[in-house]
Amino acid sequence: MKTIKLTQLNRLPLRKIIGIITLSASFFYSDFASAQVAQGSFGYYVDANRFAQTIPTMGANARIQGIGGAATAIGGDISSASVNPAGLGYLQRSEITFSPSLSFLGSDATYNLGSQNVPTEDAKLNFNFAQLGGAFVLPSNNSSGYKGGAFSISYSRLNSFHRRTSYEGNNPQNSIIDYFLNQADGIPWSSIYPTNGATDLLALAYDAYLINEDFDFDNGGQNTYYSIVPVAPTLQRETIEYSGSQSQWNFSYGGNYNDKLFFGAGLGIQSFRYKEEKRYEETVTGEPTDPSQVKSLNSLVIGENLSISGTGVNLTAGVIYRPIYAIRLGASVTTPTYFAVNDTYNASLDAQYNNFYFGDDNNGDPIILNDVSGSTLDVESTYNMTTPLRASLGAAVFVGKYGFISADVDFINYESSKLLSPPQEFSFTADNQTIKNLYASTMNYRLGAELRLNTFYLRGGVGLYGNTIKEEFRNENDDAFQTRISGGLGIHKKSFYIDLAVVQQATNNAYTPYNLPDNSNPTVDIKNTTTNVVATVGFHF
Repeated sequence: MKTIKLTQLNRLPLRKIIGIITLSASFFYSDFASAQVAQGSFGYYVDANRFAQTIPTMGANARIQGIGGAATAIGGDISSASVNPAGLGYLQRSEITFSPSLSFLGSDATYNLGSQNVPTEDAKLNFNFAQLGGAFVLPSNNSSGYKGGAFSISYSRLNSFHRRTSYEGNNPQNSIIDYFLNQADGIPWSSIYPTNGATDLLALAYDAYLINEDFDFDNGGQNTYYSIVPVAPTLQRETIEYSGSQSQWNFSYGGNYNDKLFFGAGLGIQSFRYKEEKRYEETVTGEPTDPSQVKSLNSLVIGENLSISGTGVNLTAGVIYRPIYAIRLGASVTTPTYFAVNDTYNASLDAQYNNFYFGDDNNGDPIILNDVSGSTLDVESTYNMTTPLRASLGAAVFVGKYGFISADVDFINYESSKLLSPPQEFSFTADNQTIKNLYASTMNYRLGAELRLNTFYLRGGVGLYGNTIKEEFRNENDDAFQTRISGGLGIHKKSFYIDLAVVQQATNNAYTPYNLPDNSNPTVDIKNTTTNVVATVGFHF
């Protein structure tokens, strides 16, 4: 397939070119929230929020995940590299660890239209590595208070995009063709299909005769359209396959001063890959609601593919202070991550007509419609993005050698995310304004505990992660926090250890395949559940 660069299209960015992608790639906001989308926004504000929602403790080993990720003040663990590198200063022995993870991903979607509520269940399984790496203790021979520390190189998985969602339902009122008609209104006939090839679904809909120039009702501007497809009962279904992840390589050092003050810093090289594959179908199941009209269309299928990748860099610094043996107080700060991002989009449309006579061409030959299909060019764009600063505070209370209780709180201002692009490309002013309008400053809370019985450990924890959308713009069923509940156990020997953790979370979202001005379009309520099983094997040396 031919690829077209952004600058070849009069410097219009991908979401502007793609009429439907802004809508279908993101979750559905309330009407009030939609009013906060600044005029001229291209839709990249959705990506800025998606890739800002990392959970560093998601990429921790099974021990830290088992205590709910409440590790800012703990230390003595290789996972400190991504949470608070000061904790590396507690390490007494070098170690290497491996943390494979298995994720069970469930999705329950309910198609809503009028009084109709049709549920559909879907599931997916994903194997990955939550964390792996090595830490190397570097003791000090000095007689001063500095007692050395540890350097680590580790990989941590910060975000997972794997999911599959399906839904279906009957719609006797409207079709995605109505959305195309609404989007086309006012666009000159001469420009709706670019001469160098289609770059969006609207052009494909025009090329497939789903929308056509309305010569009878032309208002003089040659920019009105109609459809030969009448309103009829239609089965609508869609399957959305999400894949990809966000991860970080950490190069960190933590030091120890007099067993009282522990300090550390690290460089993070972060990357993500996100892929979205959609198949949307409409099948006409009944006769037109207007008996004077002919059933022209049997079905249509729309495919969309969006791929986004990025690489970024950040810095993390932290301290842990131990005023007395039983108490540890921790703090860490991670700078905004600066990303270079690339994305590619393409789409296809196939319309199956019922041997329909459309009219005659310029030569007087009849145009009979049966199978009509087309594809867009590959549309690419390149831009830069920064995600918010993260500040964390933590405290832990140790009960001798029997275990501890730990608590953390994060401060993140999601409205500080920013999109950047070279001057010769396009402006993100409207998208950045939308980020400020919609996204919130949030707090995350984590609480965990570990019980030690000789070489056997029991763990439990809970995490509450704040909603990134401002409260006044959330959907009615959106929770203020996303809850992650975890538990685990482990066996630690002199030269090795084995830990196991299970983490459960659920989120509620709303989605719409297309929007109509009168809000008569269907909506889909989605409940996603995730169960992660993480095992860690570590070796001391």
